[in-house]
Amino acid sequence: MSFSSSQLAKQLSPYRNAPRWLVAYSGGVDSHVLLHALLQYPDHPPIEAVHINHQLQDESGQWSAHCQHQVDKLGIPLHTVNVTVAAQGSPEEQARRVRYQAFESLLKAGDILMMGHHQDDQVETLMLRLLRGSGSRGAAAMPANRPLGQGSVVRPLLDIPRQAIEGYARQQQLQWVEDPSNQSSDFDRNYLRLELLPAMAARWPEYRQTLARAASLSEESAALNDELALLDFERAAVSSQQASIPLTLLEALSPARQKNLLRFWLNTNGFSLPAASQLEQLLEQVLNADSQAQPLISWGKVQIRRFNGLLYAMDQLAEFDGQQVFHWDLSAPLALEPGSCLLAKPVSGEGIDRALLASEPVTVRFRQGGERCQPDEREHSQSLKKLFQEYELEQWLRDRAPLVYCGDKLVAVADLWICKGWRAAPGRAGIALQWQRAI
Repeated sequence: MSFSSSQLAKQLSPYRNAPRWLVAYSGGVDSHVLLHALLQYPDHPPIEAVHINHQLQDESGQWSAHCQHQVDKLGIPLHTVNVTVAAQGSPEEQARRVRYQAFESLLKAGDILMMGHHQDDQVETLMLRLLRGSGSRGAAAMPANRPLGQGSVVRPLLDIPRQAIEGYARQQQLQWVEDPSNQSSDFDRNYLRLELLPAMAARWPEYRQTLARAASLSEESAALNDELALLDFERAAVSSQQASIPLTLLEALSPARQKNLLRFWLNTNGFSLPAASQLEQLLEQVLNADSQAQPLISWGKVQIRRFNGLLYAMDQLAEFDGQQVFHWDLSAPLALEPGSCLLAKPVSGEGIDRALLASEPVTVRFRQGGERCQPDEREHSQSLKKLFQEYELEQWLRDRAPLVYCGDKLVAVADLWICKGWRAAPGRAGIALQWQRAI
């Protein structure tokens, strides 16, 4: 099979009115062929190349210089982004994560990021995911297009085999770089490409087309599963984008639909998906636990918690120092931890009496144990532990709830309640608190 730029007309037509086409340009043969072919497309939008330097190879600086030289010859701009790949975990996965973060930062509203993944890449991705036990979503391999940030990722070469792409590069006398790590079988993808797939090709010459078709069929199945999950959410009048969902929604479904709904919900909210065993554990501990239990299931940086009949998905809680004391003049938001702050809004006839607050310095502290308070509407004081239970504050937030003190007197607990004697009377200047939570 040969390749020419005219073969991309159908794939590119939906994106011809985009503000920009950005091309993920590594300097390798695939991305160079894509960049060259896109420039042949008539009436194309402005095209710009993006090179991500992972700084993992000694030659990375030379590759960046090569990319700059090539795009200069083509007369288009190049964005070179240097990234740092974390040492822990899989180097491939960490590199992918920072790469896509860099891409997303460059995309403006409506931009299209073109990527040079081809049919062989698709087959390798499918094989790797099947070997990891993926379901229909994983077996769909790489989508031809998907949202990313303010724009979209498009892969117009997914139906083109590597051999045809290399043939085009030789015919057009293109120059590209070769990553020496591509020849190392230490990496799973390379092992597939160098060792296993050639043996498959000898026995089943058409395996690329067959497996690519299987990936396409799996994508259809995954899309149907997503539609089913949306129907389950709509039937229960619950949004799939909220941070918590009622357990009654899950309890009304069969086990297969429970798993499908959870995967869809997590994916919709940007969380990595659990392995099959972790999903089984989640359902077992969440649905079968005592109503007062506080189960916690985690994988990677994702945490799943249950509280008061709801299932919560959140990023892993950061370490928190409950001994810290903040001095606050109320004039600006008070940062408590990443993603969390306390705000003071001037009001009249409600909130905390502003004049009383001016009597001594205002500090913000956190529960140490044994604190008591009498909410403004109560006749007697109670322990914070009891009050948190009554106000149904999530268990994991109770030691993080800001306690506002005037001198050594507890004035208010976050935006949950004001203590007796501190509420502003009608007509008096007051302060209304707002606690923006990290989760």
